[in-house]
This record gives sequence, structure tokens and C-alpha cells, in this order.
Amino acid sequence: MRIGKPALILGLAGAAPVAPAQEPGEDRPSVFDWEVQVEPRVWFAATSGDLRLPGSTEEVTFADLDLDEPGLRPGFEVQFHRDPWRITVSGFFLDEQATTTPGFGGSVGGLTFSPTDVLRSSVSQWSLDVSGGYVLHRYRGEPDGRGAIDVASDLEVIGGVRTHAADIDVSLSGASPMVTTGDSQFFAEPFAGIRWTLDLYEQLTLEAEGNVGGFAVGDHSSISLDLGASIAWRPIHNMGVHFGYRQLAYSLSDGDGPGEFSLFGAVAGLYAGLSLRF
Repeated sequence: MRIGKPALILGLAGAAPVAPAQEPGEDRPSVFDWEVQVEPRVWFAATSGDLRLPGSTEEVTFADLDLDEPGLRPGFEVQFHRDPWRITVSGFFLDEQATTTPGFGGSVGGLTFSPTDVLRSSVSQWSLDVSGGYVLHRYRGEPDGRGAIDVASDLEVIGGVRTHAADIDVSLSGASPMVTTGDSQFFAEPFAGIRWTLDLYEQLTLEAEGNVGGFAVGDHSSISLDLGASIAWRPIHNMGVHFGYRQLAYSLSDGDGPGEFSLFGAVAGLYAGLSLRF
């Protein structure tokens, strides 16, 4: 018996399994299934350091130049999270200017000053970190009556790249012609460390992180140590506030002899941020 095309098509359609209809409240699968967290920050931090500029073998401190005052520094952090991975991009920027009478004689770079001279100084610094994290150990407690897990803990290993940039200028006020010295430098190094996170009732998060980085090629080298601890409160899943403390210490060097640039210092202080999840 011959079966016509319309009958064959209808028969195959009837034999095919029918996918259940999706309820209106069900989540639809997403191609981009990473959770994104964006956090603008304000860091109340002070910078300190021992500075040497090309043109002199002497060092001055940021305190000598009155560049060590605390202030509000803009920063940010963006996270992309998909168990057990986390990608983080973060950074900050600071710009400090000061006018001071040093009270001692010396030199910085190619500029020689006396105890009564007036020095105008400025420093601009920024740093950018890009890192990846992987959960090595995880603990999950029992859910409560609402289904929320009371205690959750993750221990991550992290690794990435950190960049530093510094632009420093010092001038002798009132000198004619103007006497000025300074330098601009850029450094980058890989870093590695650990991050520990403790979540309480899916609303309160405690976090501690430490990492160390370093790189050297010829007379160009950088070493850094980054330590931080924070607490975040999220009354709703997609929004919260974040408070913490961070200290970034570094040793940056370029060149040798009278042409050497070196900065051994740190930026440290408290920060606050608004955390948004998508």
C-alpha cells in the first residue's frame, strides 16, 4: 500500500516526542550564563614611599615632599563568576599635589634645593589588575526554612597580571628660569595568591585575600604585595554595599647608576563601594 506524503509527514509528527511547555516563571537557558558583578569604589588612602629620580643618587620620601596626605581615590572592581571560576578586573587612580619647604638641603633628580626653598611636587599613580580564580575547597551548610544556606565557604587560588604607572614631577618654586625634574614609568608583573570567602545566610559576606607578584628583565624590575579584607551586605541578591581595607606595597626600579628611577612605597586605607549584580 502506498502512503502519500501528507500522511507520512503527519504520522512522523505524531510519533515525535513533544517538549513540555515552559512555565512562565521558569528560567530560560542563557548563552551567557556568567554572573556579572560591578562595583564602583571610593578608597580613602594615603601613599608613602622612598623616591629616587634619574639625575641624582639621593633619595627623598613622599613625607619630605608632603605627598603622603590621605585622600579619596576612585577605584572599581568587575567580576565574572561561573562556578568554580571567577575572573576579576580591578583598579584605582590617585593624584596628589603639594607645596612644601623641606627644612633640609639635598637633591632630587637633577634639582638641588636648600632648607628654605619652596618645592612644588605632584604624583599620579594608577594600577590595574586582571586575574582568574578557581575554587579549590568548598563547604556548604544546611538550608534553613526559607531554603537559604546558613554558612558557605570557598577557598580560591588566584593568578593574574598587575600593572603600575607613576608620573612624578618636582619643581623649585620662584626659580628663574624654572627648575624642574621628574619621570614617568610603567611596570607589569604576574602575581599569585589565595582568596577566602565566607557567606552567612546568603546576605553577609566576609572576604580575605593576599597575593604577591614580581618580574624583572635587565635593570627593570617590580615586586608587589597586596593584602585586603572586606565585608559586604546584600539585603537583596542584586544589590549591596561593600566595606574593606587594602594595602598595596611595591618596589619599582628602572635603570642603574645616576640614571636610576626607584620607588619603594605603598598605598593603604579603607574603601567603600556599591555592589551591583546582573
